[in-house]
Amino acid sequence: QWNSKVLQGPVFQVNNFKNVSIIGVAAGLELALHHLTELPTRLMKKNALQFLAGTNYFIDRMSIIKAGGWNQNALVEDAELALRLYLLDGTVGEWLNSPELEQTPANFSIYRRQRERWVRGHLDLLSQVHRSSLSCSSKFYFYSKIFISQFRFLFDVGLPILSIYFMYVGAFIYLSPFFGFLSIILFIMSFLIWDTYGFIYRSLSNYIDPNLKLRDNLLQSIKLFLFIPIFIIVQAIPRIEAIFNSIFRSSNQMWYKTERTAEIAMEA
Repeated sequence: QWNSKVLQGPVFQVNNFKNVSIIGVAAGLELALHHLTELPTRLMKKNALQFLAGTNYFIDRMSIIKAGGWNQNALVEDAELALRLYLLDGTVGEWLNSPELEQTPANFSIYRRQRERWVRGHLDLLSQVHRSSLSCSSKFYFYSKIFISQFRFLFDVGLPILSIYFMYVGAFIYLSPFFGFLSIILFIMSFLIWDTYGFIYRSLSNYIDPNLKLRDNLLQSIKLFLFIPIFIIVQAIPRIEAIFNSIFRSSNQMWYKTERTAEIAMEA
């Protein structure tokens, strides 16, 4: 990796979990899920673009100069630069397996502002992709990547609703055994999906608190499981707001830094 132009490592927003609301905890786990799954998968593929993740990345200085520097007007300057580097000469990031511990938004108000900026910033990239000389298939990939990554929460809420619908219909109307079996499978999958944040919390417990007891770990997992239906709605608010602002307030936008809480010292 010594000859790499761009390196990106995972970011775990867990440094201030003791000082934030459950929305802040869920927000940190939401990002960690991406950094444990899609991010490394994409970066370990050869010549596959993955937008930079805001921090814990390293870029060759000459590559930045060649690309014309940072765009100070971009709402997601990291993703915008990664896209520009790719369009310029095909430069893509490579995976750096060295986690960085960061902070998560402390409450809903901060989460809402941060995620609204992120979503609107990625939506702004659509026009940049459209104006590029990329092939139609490549443009379609970028369009789908931006929309799917920002609105995947619809799947989380849609799966259990679909499973409950199948079970309800099956109870009153004759359906083939296949649909009955499908409803059960979907319902089980929905429970597994709703435990995703609890699973991520348990997986990162050593980063969150090396002295975390099993009882506290399981208790937090249960809280997250019960909170998921509410958090799906919480996720939707800044995303819907970003769409509205992109359409009706496109000229009224500015970059702003996410407020931080006091750092919590982590033991090595």
